[in-house]
Amino acid sequence: LGSASFVDCLCGSSGSKSGLPAKGAYLGKTTSSGPVVSWTTVETLRSHFCAGRYDEVLSAWSQLETHTKEAMMLVANSLLVLGRPEDIGLFISKSVAHFPHLKPYLADLVMDISCAPRARVARNDVAAALRDVFDSVRDMLDGRALEVLTVALAKFHEEDRLNKCLELLREKTVHLSGKSYAAIVQGLLGARNFDFAMANLEQAFASLRTAPEQTALYEAAAEAAAAACPGPAADSARAWRVLTVLEVAYANQGPGFAPTAALVALLEITP
Repeated sequence: LGSASFVDCLCGSSGSKSGLPAKGAYLGKTTSSGPVVSWTTVETLRSHFCAGRYDEVLSAWSQLETHTKEAMMLVANSLLVLGRPEDIGLFISKSVAHFPHLKPYLADLVMDISCAPRARVARNDVAAALRDVFDSVRDMLDGRALEVLTVALAKFHEEDRLNKCLELLREKTVHLSGKSYAAIVQGLLGARNFDFAMANLEQAFASLRTAPEQTALYEAAAEAAAAACPGPAADSARAWRVLTVLEVAYANQGPGFAPTAALVALLEITP
């Protein structure tokens, strides 16, 4: 089956638009009084997942009595484990369309996908799933879910879609937290995109004015300084770039601004 037909079956669109068996259909036994519908519980999905019966998790989704956040996560994770990350975006799109009460849980779902255990899911499959989420359902995401996706894309070095996510956040006037900004900067540094990382660090210091939010950025600033000063092979241009960002932030924040680790790293540069 192709992706569309696979997810159509998964979400039950060939039978009932609700994702449940069509009225009059039956999945259990037939008695003298007529068909008996055999519904499935979330506990059954959980049991299938824990036992490694991932195909059974997918099959049971359309038979659920109640479609819950946990059930949606179990199906998404089963798709990941089965090596079907390209189906996740379409599955989410159809699920939210059929079950609008699941929409508030998309931020948690994106977080769950991004934290899939390496022992079970290949990093490339997680990255592919995040790309598919962005391509398929970005317009469905609220501010929190979009922020979580932005951080996840940075973590997996998906810089093109990360940039687009940042644009969407600006359009929606969603203000990132210090923790999210720090994670984005750290992800970009991990991808060795120093200039993009510094642009985001500078934006973060300009946007976040309270001490707790600023403090969340200190570790990212220290990593930026370390990236500019890899031992004796220090890059003076990069070091000055970090120092300039910190100087501007200090001018805005005053004496309370103290990214000590970053300043120590810069001071240790060998001329």
